[in-house]
Amino acid sequence: MNENRNYKTYDEYLSSENIKKGGQYLKGKSKDKDIPLVSIITICRNASLTLEKTIQSVIEQTYPNIEYIIIDGDSTDGTLDMIKSHENHIDFWISEPDGGATDAINKGFTICNGELIFLLNADDYVTSDFISNAVESFDEDCDFVFGDCLIGNFGGDYNRLLKGDKNYIKKIAYTMPRVNQPTIVFKKQCLDTVGLYDTAKKVAPDYDWLVRGYVKNITGKYTDKLVTYFALDGNSDKYYYKGLSEVRESSLRYAGSIFMTNFYFIARCIKRMIKRYVLI
Repeated sequence: MNENRNYKTYDEYLSSENIKKGGQYLKGKSKDKDIPLVSIITICRNASLTLEKTIQSVIEQTYPNIEYIIIDGDSTDGTLDMIKSHENHIDFWISEPDGGATDAINKGFTICNGELIFLLNADDYVTSDFISNAVESFDEDCDFVFGDCLIGNFGGDYNRLLKGDKNYIKKIAYTMPRVNQPTIVFKKQCLDTVGLYDTAKKVAPDYDWLVRGYVKNITGKYTDKLVTYFALDGNSDKYYYKGLSEVRESSLRYAGSIFMTNFYFIARCIKRMIKRYVLI
């Protein structure tokens, strides 16, 4: 794994005068309440067309103890104006150049104060009971919970259900099962065990992190009570094959057998090509 750079802490960002930042700074929020503080992190850059829906879905959460953090990559399209217009509902935001999505996620992980963490993409959204359902789904035997994705195009229909794989643990050593990263809520203490995302992984840092967690006995639990509305990217084919390559690299490095990892890699490539040409 590439060595990640040192990231500023929450307090260091608060004291920095040369960084665009704002928010409510956890006003009225506390980690000492009877219920866990949940950090929701959204990373974005030039997301003015989609971010409004994402922010609104956070505002509508029924769970009463949420910290909302937005990490912006120095947007130039009006995204900052949108963030500022919702500043009363955002605990902390920063805007500065970064090294891409994985780097921005690591900033969020380092800054956040919650006992539980949820990554919500800038073009995705969740129902109002999502966080409440996530908190209720945790038990002593799991380190993270995950659910299902409804897939579609932003502003259009979300009509393809991607079910989470409750038996993911049987496959994760050599391929990416449906642990549906857009639905994962995990205990922050996992970062102490697994570390941050590997910034060398641009498409599948989530699998790399999960497989590193797997070899350190980090376990997850599936629940059908968690659903994220996930918007497809127009470059899905390009990212699919790059993601498969990263999954293969991480599997071979940390957990998988050479035979099983390469078998599933080739099989998924062939399946994707067949599906593509059948649809043409």
